[in-house]
Amino acid sequence: MTHPLNHRQLTSFAPSGRAPYMGSHKNTMFAALDIGTSKVSCFIAQPMSSPTRPMPASPNRQKKSQTNSQTDFPRDLFANLPDESHIDRQLNGQSNTQLNAQSNIQSSTQPNTQPNTQSNIQANAKTPLMQIKGVGHHASHGLKAGMVVDMAAAEKSIRATVEAAERMADMVIENVIAGISSTHLESHTYTISLPLKGQAVGDEQLKQALCQARDKCLSDRVELLHAIPIRYQIDDSVNLTDPRGMYGDKLHITAHAITIPASPVRNLLACIEQCHLKVEKLVAAPYASAFACMVEDEMELGALVIDMGGGTTSFTIFYEGAPIYTATLPIGGQHVTLDIARGLNIPLAQAERIKRLHGSALSSGNDHQDQFDVLPIGETGEAGMQTIQRAMLTTIIRPRVEEIFEMVREKLETSNLHNFAGRQIVLTGGGALLSGARELAQHILEKQTRIGHPLTLAGLPDATAGPAFSTTAGLLSYAQRMQNNELSPRPSPFFAMGRISQWLKRNF
Repeated sequence: MTHPLNHRQLTSFAPSGRAPYMGSHKNTMFAALDIGTSKVSCFIAQPMSSPTRPMPASPNRQKKSQTNSQTDFPRDLFANLPDESHIDRQLNGQSNTQLNAQSNIQSSTQPNTQPNTQSNIQANAKTPLMQIKGVGHHASHGLKAGMVVDMAAAEKSIRATVEAAERMADMVIENVIAGISSTHLESHTYTISLPLKGQAVGDEQLKQALCQARDKCLSDRVELLHAIPIRYQIDDSVNLTDPRGMYGDKLHITAHAITIPASPVRNLLACIEQCHLKVEKLVAAPYASAFACMVEDEMELGALVIDMGGGTTSFTIFYEGAPIYTATLPIGGQHVTLDIARGLNIPLAQAERIKRLHGSALSSGNDHQDQFDVLPIGETGEAGMQTIQRAMLTTIIRPRVEEIFEMVREKLETSNLHNFAGRQIVLTGGGALLSGARELAQHILEKQTRIGHPLTLAGLPDATAGPAFSTTAGLLSYAQRMQNNELSPRPSPFFAMGRISQWLKRNF
């Protein structure tokens, strides 16, 4: 008899006795899968019921959201377009209305005099919106800098992770929201102009603009992950929050597009599909991390989110509720581990352990007194042990961490958008746990810096509640936003004919 936990290697059907998960569009359960260079993690969660804001279970929500109600207008235009693949070809963004609808900011009667302390962050944190049902994580194999280099090893890591989450949740998942972090992520800004001919702006005009934004950055070799509106204008008006219902001659939409080469995407999707999973949406990891650990004021006033992963360091600038720039660097925490292994001539596993226990990016007065023992490569027993001062370890770690933040600073200056990042940095990812990383980021980038933890999940085990799991938590927040704000259903066989009919009506 086949053991139910080995079903992913044999069949895509759910074993008897365990409820199948049919995907976020078919029930209220969500599954997120983050495949990183150092680890693979999977969260299964269910939206929490709230007396002040009940979850939208009505089948009429999609129909209702297609109206021109000013209060329901989303900056995230989740419009499914013809010829779309499983990649998220949608218009994603944020507005104050959406953020207020998705997260409640706890009021405080005391002034915020220590913005970097955890207590003050919790005072402004989002109310948990999802309850964790299953968690799984496993060491990542077969990936380098966000790209698959060994298909078999990557599949094995994904299977082990998903099965652990399924075992804890007592269900089988079939669809997932997946995160991708690659050094080939590119950020583009486009301005689309659409003639109105004196008519009012409606959903149809916004979808037309979305199609134009998509066509500008799509090619056979590039996949569009996100197209996010960051500015609306009608004629020479000021920036608009909701242009629908307004009259003018021309509608201008400035969109931020995130693209990635097609080959790395296809390889990653092939690994996931070999595990009998369907990817509903593919989300840029730095974009997802921001949803997990940022609060509303940071998104609105301007902040920089830095996700220090194992093989890559990615960052996103948020301004006025939307991401306006995203970039990824081919360097991360694993490079620090490699430096330690080479500098001390020790195995990688031992170098990782020493980095976590004794590593720091800043020196202190006791570094020359603090000592620890290492076992060099090829040595055995206590006779081969060597004593290392912590000061020596710091001299190995600090140059690499400085290099990471200096590369971030150079990228920001090149983008000419660094001023929009305000005075705040949210540092997240596994590399954020390194002692002294926050202080060094604050010194080099000259901004207030705090460590970002997942803020919107309840029931998360302590081992997975830290910055290293921000991307996975953010994927769940992204999935919930997508379901709650989708404007139109998936294209039907008659979708293309309807577009032709609308085009004829507008032009003849």
